[in-house]
Formats: sequence, structure tokens, C-alpha cells
Amino acid sequence: MSNITHVINLTMKKQKFVNMCYFNYKKAGLFLMCVILAGSTIISCNQPEINETKQAETTEIKSPKADIGAYQNRSIDQLLELLALRQIKEIKAGEYKHGIWDTVLISMPPDAPWFGYPQGVTLMGMQYANRILENPSISSYVKEYIKIATDDYAYSVWQRKTFGTILNKGGDFSRLIRMNMLDDCGAGSAAMLEAIANDEAYLTTELSEYLHNVSYFISETHWRLEDGSFWRPVSPGSRPLSLWADDLYMSCPFLIRWAEYKDDPKFLDDAALQIINFASYLQDDDGVWWHAYLVDEDRPAKYKWGRANGWVMLATTEVLSAMPEDHPQREKVMTIFRKHIEGLKNYQSEEGLWHQIIDHPELNWGVETSCSAMFTYAISRAINRGWIDQSNLEVVRNAVQGLNMKVEADGTILGICRSASIGSDLKYYEDRPTRPDDQHGPGAMLMALSEYLMIEQK
Repeated sequence: MSNITHVINLTMKKQKFVNMCYFNYKKAGLFLMCVILAGSTIISCNQPEINETKQAETTEIKSPKADIGAYQNRSIDQLLELLALRQIKEIKAGEYKHGIWDTVLISMPPDAPWFGYPQGVTLMGMQYANRILENPSISSYVKEYIKIATDDYAYSVWQRKTFGTILNKGGDFSRLIRMNMLDDCGAGSAAMLEAIANDEAYLTTELSEYLHNVSYFISETHWRLEDGSFWRPVSPGSRPLSLWADDLYMSCPFLIRWAEYKDDPKFLDDAALQIINFASYLQDDDGVWWHAYLVDEDRPAKYKWGRANGWVMLATTEVLSAMPEDHPQREKVMTIFRKHIEGLKNYQSEEGLWHQIIDHPELNWGVETSCSAMFTYAISRAINRGWIDQSNLEVVRNAVQGLNMKVEADGTILGICRSASIGSDLKYYEDRPTRPDDQHGPGAMLMALSEYLMIEQK
């Protein structure tokens, strides 16, 4: 790839200054500049990158199977229902006081799972599962959670407008107001749009305002390279000046649903552009994707992390599902997708699952559950829609059996890698811990099992 000019997509008022600084940068100087610009243009709630306080602290390095008694006689229908109902948590709306600041101080925040991209995937997975289960308690939970989240968002907006600050800056729903990276809003808002379109969720004023703000952030203000690709000139707690495979899911599922909601195909076109552009940076000759692209070094990162490939597969599947047959970019996206599937098939393990680093089965870490579920969903959808041949059924059947073996009798999912940055060596990925029922697993499992069961129903 020839050297490219990497331009930060900020306001026109700052563009000339940014360009001047960029072409004369030293790496440290550019990083400092990006930090300053990010601080001046984005309001942050200063929340840690990953809030994991509500999960158990037990960690383990290996990827174990569940007890054989848990899955030996369990059907996939039973597994889907078990996992879907397990995601229904006890939640409580906030009690919000308006008036003077002293009144705000006695308000009560909501009590619900942390709103971040994993919860967005979980909410999406619950809705996909309920197409089969048709359980009113699942749809009620999704609706209630969305209302609690957007009510808290509205209260934070009111506080900031009234007092210039927010009381609960690090709360469970603070990412709705923070919105300074795609992780903060893309996956969650996609699940909200899914609920509006398919589950008759109540479209409140607060939800509408939030979704319009997400659209503006993603489409108008988020950083882009010169070719329109999303990238991260700053990345809190991780490597800056990079383009992440993960960000395809953090953007595209929202964009395609927003295109439908607003009846405006430009958002679908943008999603297709992201898939095509990202593939030019990250898809290797074997079809599998590198975790990230290091923009300042003009090269991909070294390793093909499982869940990064999973995010890509989910996003590409969603985009293809929304693209009309005569879309001018459909064949390009489909070619990228099929190449990815063929590449992954070559690395499927004897257990039916895929490894933490796709092309490094020798690592002691073992197979990783969340990425395997993501691949299973994507390949199952491809079979269901006739995008690939029925001969691929064996791939997903083996994968589903492997996934079943990762779930304990009570629905606890094993073998899920916790969040990861861009690793500079294999040891980084080898050392990433797992945690039973880590938040990155349930949504992907629900999507995979529900799509697979549609195949079996046929």
C-alpha cells in the first residue's frame, strides 16, 4: 500500500491547524496534539475504559469445557432459552430530582447492568433469540432497560445544561453522555433501533434525542482518515494512531438501522464503505483479518485476534443483510465476506471452535468462546440467506456443539476472553484472562444459537 495522508476529521475551523501540525509531526508531538484536540472538542465523563465492577473477580487463563453433565443431553433449543433468560437481571429505574443542586444530590441513580458495547450486543442477542422464543419477559426487559438508560441520559443532559456539571459522572450509564469513541454508543444504539423497528419499543423523546446525537457523532464528528475510514488518533488506555477491526461493529450495525429509520441510504452506503476500506487495510491473503492497522507506521498489527475477526464477521453480516441486491457495493462486500469465511474454515479446531489467535493454535490459551459464537452466527446467516453453499452446514453444526460444551448447567459461559487492546507480541494475547460469564460472551452466543436454529427449523 502506498503512503497515505492521514487527516483527522475535525471541524473546518481546526482543519488547517491540524494539517499543519500533522505534516510536521514527531510521534510524541502528534499524540499530544490529538489529546489536546480531543479534550477541547469532546465532553468526557472520565469513566475508566472498561467498567467491570459488577462482575466476579475470579480469572483464569485456560479455556475449560463445562461439566459433561451440563451439556450431554441438552438440546440447542434448551440452551438458547437458558442463556436468554439468564440475561434478565433485576433492574431499577433512577429517582430523579429537579430543582437546585442540593436537590440533585439526593436523587437516586438507576441500578442496572453497565451500558457499554457488550451490553449492546447482549440486548441485540436477546432480541434475536426472542424471534424464536417469543417470551414476553425478554421483550419487556429490553424495553425497560432502554427506558432506564435514556431517562438517565436525559437527566445527565439536564444537569449539564443547568449546572455545567454532572453528579454521577462515572455511573453505569455515563457512556451515553460521554460519547467520545464508537465503543460508547454504536452497539447500544443499534440494539435500541432494533427494538424500535422489531419489538414495538416505546420511542420516547429522550430516546429520539439520544439516537440523533449518536448519528451526529458517528457520521459527522468521529475521526476519519482521508478515505473516510473510522480510526482512533487517540485511544484511552490503548495504542493511539490506529484503525481497529472492532470498530466495524461499533459503527455499521447502527448505520444500517439508522438508514432504515431515516429512510436515507447514505448511512448504508457509509457502512459498506467502512467494510471495503477496512478490508483493504486488515484482510490478509488467507482471508483472516489482522486486529488493527497502525496508521503512523503504515502497516497492520502483527496478530489475528479471534474477537477482532468476530466483530468484523458480525458487522459484515449485518451490512449484507441490509443491502439490496442491486446495491453497487454489494458484490465487493460479499467477496470480502466469503473470503473471510473460507479463511476461518481452515482454522476451525477439532472442538469446532476457533483459537484466541486464529492462526496460532499452539498457544496454551485454547479456543475462545465469543469469537467462535460470532463466526457461527455469521456463517449460519450466510447459509440461511443463500450467500454460501449448504455444504457449510457441517462447519456450524460442529461449532454449535462446541459452544454447547462451554456452558454450565446454570447458564454460566466459559472460555470468554476479557477485553483486549492491540498486542505487540503473542504473550499479550496468551496472558489475557478469562472470566466465567464475561460480558463479551452472552450476546454473541444468543445471536449464534438463534440463527443456527433457523437453519434446523428449515
